[in-house]
Amino acid sequence: MEFLEGENQYVNNLSPELREKAANELKEKPEWVSRDIEALREMVKAHPGLNSCVSDAFLLRFLRSRKFDYDRALNQLLRYYKVRKEDVTMFNDFKPSKIKHVLDDGVIGVLENRDLSGRKVIIFRPGKWCPSKYPTTDCMRAMVMTLELLTMDEATQINGVIVLADLQDTTLSHVTHIGPSMAKRMSRIIEEAFPARVKAIHYVNAPYIFSVIFAVLRGFLKEKLASRLHVHTDFNSLYESEGISVEVLPVDFGGCLSQYSNSVWAEQLLNSEQYFEKLSEYSLEGDTSTLTGLESVDLDTTDPIDACIPGVYRKASSVD
Repeated sequence: MEFLEGENQYVNNLSPELREKAANELKEKPEWVSRDIEALREMVKAHPGLNSCVSDAFLLRFLRSRKFDYDRALNQLLRYYKVRKEDVTMFNDFKPSKIKHVLDDGVIGVLENRDLSGRKVIIFRPGKWCPSKYPTTDCMRAMVMTLELLTMDEATQINGVIVLADLQDTTLSHVTHIGPSMAKRMSRIIEEAFPARVKAIHYVNAPYIFSVIFAVLRGFLKEKLASRLHVHTDFNSLYESEGISVEVLPVDFGGCLSQYSNSVWAEQLLNSEQYFEKLSEYSLEGDTSTLTGLESVDLDTTDPIDACIPGVYRKASSVD
């Protein structure tokens, strides 16, 4: 709750290494941070219909995400609230207790340690999700809540996060339920409306068919995020990636750490219920159609492109 409270109280407790990285990559100047936060706060308070949290910590996320460009930071903050207003299925009753079943199944989790580049590592295991039990949206809600909580941490705001998507036991049913429409939806949220530095998404244990489907899905992502998607058929190529080594991953991923469990992260997320309840009190009111840079969220679950995925699967499956 402290994250959503406090004005003009920011104290820079970053390590020298993080200060240097923030300066080089995010254009952050320690002596100007308090001034920058106040400047953005005044812009937020002056915007018609915007009822936003204006705490130092909350606003600093958006400044860092947009490299301390005030206008871009405000624009992203407006998108942050706009997508929450428009995508009711994703953000209605947006709190951890509503996705406990996803956590219980082990679909989403976070490693306790960071990778060699200081990034937090999100583990996504779609093969543990049963599409007949609950919708894809529940998995995506758990992912966005995870990002929300992770980016409260200043080191994560600066270093970013990576996602390891383990495709073991993933079937055609999983693929067709996710589809391009969900990829578009998540792309809008993560790329345009969320203050997180998603530095890489690694798909491991990827069957051949996924490479074919991946080529289709990639077309729905913006170039920056698409360039950060990597498909690995085994762990050898994963370990050639920046920041990843056997020392930072559990034995499940070919590493040397103890077996992975999402129980610690599940408990941490479920214990943040009050934070998400407080967050839901903020909103963007009125007509949001004039806001540029983020079109209305497409909630059509019958995207015609999704329908072609089974056909792509069948065609590729016939190849030796």
